[in-house]
Amino acid sequence: MDLQNCRRCGALCLRDRSQYCAECAKWFADTYGQIRDYLRTYPNRTLWDVHKELDIPLSVVQQVIRFSEEERGGGDIGGREDQRRKRL
Repeated sequence: MDLQNCRRCGALCLRDRSQYCAECAKWFADTYGQIRDYLRTYPNRTLWDVHKELDIPLSVVQQVIRFSEEERGGGDIGGREDQRRKRL
C-alpha cells in the first residue's frame, strides 16, 4: 500500500479506495447522513437551503456531495439526485 495525504486535513494515511483519512471519512459519513436525512424529509430543497437549515458551510455541503459520489459510486444522496442537479 502507498501513503498519501488526506484530501481534507492533510494527515498522512494509507492509500486505499478513499482519498481521506479515517477520521475525515467518518466526519464526511456523519455529515452525509445529516444531509441525506434532511433531503429525504424536504426533497425539493437546494444546496443553499441545506447550508442555511443545517448550518453547514456551502463548500462543505458541496464537498460532502462529491465525497458521497466518489465513495458510494455516484449514489443518490436524497432520493432525487437528477432533480437536484437540474436546479443547480
